[in-house]
Amino acid sequence: MTVKCRPHYLPREFTAVFVTAVYIPPGAKANEALKELHNNISSLQHKHPEAFYVVVGDFNHVNLTDTLPKFYQHVTIPTRGNNTNKLHQQRDAYRAVPHPHLGFSDHISIMLLPPAYCPLLRRHTPTQRTITVWPSDAVPALQDCFQRTDWQIFREAAVSVRERWTWRNYTSAVLGYISKCTEDVTTSTRTVTEYPNQKPWLNAEVRSLLKARDAAFRSGDRLALRAARRQLTAGVKRAKAAYAQRIQGHFTSNDPRSMWRGIKCITDYNTRDAQCPRDPSLPDALNNFYACFDDPNTSPSTRFTPPPGEEPLRVTAAEVRRTLQRINPRKAAGPDNISGRVLKGCAYQLTEVLTDIFNTSLQQAAVPTCLKTATIIPIPKTPTVTGLNDYRPVALTPIVMKCFERLVMAHIKDCVDATVDPHQYAYRKNRSTEDAISSVVHTALTHLENKDSYVRLLFVDFTSAFNTIIPQTPGPETHNTWTELHPV
Repeated sequence: MTVKCRPHYLPREFTAVFVTAVYIPPGAKANEALKELHNNISSLQHKHPEAFYVVVGDFNHVNLTDTLPKFYQHVTIPTRGNNTNKLHQQRDAYRAVPHPHLGFSDHISIMLLPPAYCPLLRRHTPTQRTITVWPSDAVPALQDCFQRTDWQIFREAAVSVRERWTWRNYTSAVLGYISKCTEDVTTSTRTVTEYPNQKPWLNAEVRSLLKARDAAFRSGDRLALRAARRQLTAGVKRAKAAYAQRIQGHFTSNDPRSMWRGIKCITDYNTRDAQCPRDPSLPDALNNFYACFDDPNTSPSTRFTPPPGEEPLRVTAAEVRRTLQRINPRKAAGPDNISGRVLKGCAYQLTEVLTDIFNTSLQQAAVPTCLKTATIIPIPKTPTVTGLNDYRPVALTPIVMKCFERLVMAHIKDCVDATVDPHQYAYRKNRSTEDAISSVVHTALTHLENKDSYVRLLFVDFTSAFNTIIPQTPGPETHNTWTELHPV
C-alpha cells in the first residue's frame, strides 16, 4: 500500500512524500515480491522524480540492495528479538530511536527524529557568477566594425628592424583590438544567482509568472490571484514539456557528446562538482607544484626548415573561414577574452587578418607569445581534496590558437598517421578507451581458447606523464612536419 501526502512544512527540494508499506509473508516468493515492489517504486519515481520516498516493512528474509540500490537502510536496531525491521529512504533523513511495544505487539516501536536531515539549501550555499549580456544587435555591430577596419594599418605599424618581435606585437595588437571592440559592444553585465535546489526546467517565462503571482497576492485581489495561479500552472507545464523535449533531442542527434549529456541528466550523474577551497595561498601553491615538473633545460628549441625548393605549409582563407564557423560559441574564452561567439559570428570579416597571422607564423616557424598563454583552472578530481595532486589543471587557451592548431593538425596527421601504432587509441579519430579494452579482452580470450594457456596483463600508469614531456626535444616522427614545438 502506498500513500501520497504533502505536509505543510516540507523541504523545497521535495514535491511530495510517498510512504509505501510492504509485508512479505515468510512463505511467499521473495523474487516475485521484490519485482512487484521495484515496478511500483519505479513507476512512482517516473511520475514524481522529485518526491521523497519511504519504504517500510518487514524485510528480514529478503535483500533490497539490488532491488532499490539508491535507497538506504535507516532502522538498524532489532525490532523483534534479533531481527531487524528495515526502512529504506533518503540518506540521513531521520535518526531512529527505539521505544516500548504498543499493546501486545511483538515488534517494538520506532521513533524517527527529523533534526538529522539538513535541507539542500542549507547544505550548499547559493553561487553567484557575473555574465556578459549580449544585446540583440551585438553581432551585426561587430560585423560592421570589423568590415570597416583596415587591417593593413596594424601590419604597417609593426614594421621595424627586429621583424620577428614586431610581428608578435602585430598579432597582439590585432587580438587586443578585437577584444576591445567586443567590450565596447557588450558593456553591460548581470549577476546570476544559482540555488542548489533550483529546478532545471525553470526559465524566464516561469520567473515572470512567479513575479506576477506574488504581485497579485500582495495586491489582495482574489480574482487576479486566481488568474495568475492558472497562468503559472500552464507556464510550468509548458516549461516542463520544453525541457523534456530538449532532453529527448539529445538522443535523436548523431552527436555522442549530446547523447552523454542526456544520459547524465536522466540518471542525475555527478550533479554537483567539488568546489575549490577559498584559500588565498592555493594559487601560489599550485604554481609551485606545477613548476616542479619543469625540466631545467636551457637549450634553445630546435627549428626545422623545409628542404630547398619546398614551400612551408600555408592555410587558405576558405579553410580558416570554415574553421571559424565550426567554433562552439559556448566554449570559454582564453586570456585574450575573445569569445567563440565573436569569432563565429564575424567569420567572414576576420578571415583575412587571421589567415595572414597563421601563414606568417608558419613561415617563421614560431608562435606569438599571446597565443601561447593560458588560464589554468584547477578542477578537483575527487569530492574530497587531500593534496595538490588531486587537482586537474585545465588550461583555457585562446580560441584563435585552437583554430590554428586545428588547421595544422590536419597536416600533421597526414604526415604521422602512417607511423602510428595500430594499437594506439588515444588522440585518434573514431577511437576510444572502450576500443582499447575490447581489443585487449578479445586478444586475451582468443589466446585462452588454446589448451594449457594463460594470460598476464601489465597495466602501467605514468604519474603526470604530459607534465614531464620536454617540448624542446621533438621525436623523429616530427622531422618532416616543419613545425616547432612550444610549451603552453
